[in-house]
Amino acid sequence: MGKHIHNLAAIFAACLGLLVGSSVAWPIPVERKIVDVDDRNFHVTDCEFHWIAWSAEISAIAGCLAAGILLHFIGRKLTILASFIPYAIGYVVLIFAAQKWMLFVGRIVLGLSMGCISTAVPVYIGELTLKEERGLFGSIFWLFYYAGIFSTYLIGSYVSVFALNITLILMLIFFLPFVVVPESPLYLLQIGKKRPPRKFQHILGDGQSEEENQEEMDEAGGDPRDFRMNPFKNSIGFRSFITVVTIMFLQQLSGVQTIKYFVKPFFLMMKQSFNTQVGATILSALMLVSILIPMFLVDAIGRRILLFASALLMTVSSTMLGFFFCLSDFQPDSTKTIEFTAIFFLFLLGMAFNVGLGPIPWIIMGEIFTLDIKVIVVPTAAGMHWLMGFLAQVGIQYSSKYLGIGLTFLLCALVSLSVCMFVMFFVVETRKRSRNEIVKALHGKDDRIISRGLVA
Repeated sequence: MGKHIHNLAAIFAACLGLLVGSSVAWPIPVERKIVDVDDRNFHVTDCEFHWIAWSAEISAIAGCLAAGILLHFIGRKLTILASFIPYAIGYVVLIFAAQKWMLFVGRIVLGLSMGCISTAVPVYIGELTLKEERGLFGSIFWLFYYAGIFSTYLIGSYVSVFALNITLILMLIFFLPFVVVPESPLYLLQIGKKRPPRKFQHILGDGQSEEENQEEMDEAGGDPRDFRMNPFKNSIGFRSFITVVTIMFLQQLSGVQTIKYFVKPFFLMMKQSFNTQVGATILSALMLVSILIPMFLVDAIGRRILLFASALLMTVSSTMLGFFFCLSDFQPDSTKTIEFTAIFFLFLLGMAFNVGLGPIPWIIMGEIFTLDIKVIVVPTAAGMHWLMGFLAQVGIQYSSKYLGIGLTFLLCALVSLSVCMFVMFFVVETRKRSRNEIVKALHGKDDRIISRGLVA
């Protein structure tokens, strides 16, 4: 019975990815309605709207840092529940916005909720689920994240901005289960409750005893209740921190933001072969469906293989798209016969991202850190995701303007190739490992786990 309860709680937590994804996608369908139609007289320019969209990602960084403090002082469950407040306030402001500054305020407040959810949910899922199932439930969070993006894009294309905001605020219903779901048993252990509820004893510490949990804390070198822990004071904390932060850094530069930025101009170029609306919808649907691959494989073949395969496919796709756009700049007529090839590689780029480099960094983030430093380094890693997402979008605008679309894709290919190298030589496998086993791998005590090959 206990296993079913914690699985259900993990699914409820994963559902909140729908709220984050919908908030990320909100600018896509409403941009032209606010800038061009402007039926509410906002008088927003293209540049101003870009900053309205980006303001949520910037404030999400603050939301991540706030979540780190809340995770320590009030726990995982209440931190997730607390993100209800900025989400509700953000959409209320957007619904009743009468001037452009209210759009900024609404998005900034909404970003706090986005950062809080994206930080707390991976921690909650990683601590609540069995080691054999962490990858599955972590992937479900990413599935709902892209379901939020897809549904918002689809609904927002056919309804008014006001109707879309009303629809999105109704998603507050997904917070209701957190009134009754259980707290993470590891958090209960951290705050001194040595015996969490009996129904959760089977998942306490991935099946570890209290002695093994204490051994892990001793191995990490600190008291998990000390909020001032230094994650860099030993090799375990340093390596786990560098692993996740580097992957989050490279994730946003690998090409996913180029898809978001170039998808409409790309299909406008292909208007003789493909309708813009149809092409963008198909791409979104394929990216959503492709998340099913890591859901069923991440706990079977491991994180590293999927990360490597994902980055390799993205390298190939970005390279081919780069050559296509470079060729179209110099010989426009010669690319008409290979338009469908370019469309194929664009679809492959989006799907490859969601096979590995999209969801797996979040899964690893929820399971690789030791208890004593988790509330410090997880917010930092999640904040890196939002920071690089913002910087990548700004950088792509300037790169495409001064270097061209082709060279921009080729630069993304180099980043994806660097991900392959980083995964091969630095990332440890966490599949079906208890936290003690992950600690030993990070500490270099298990040669089988930290072998340089892709398969641990």
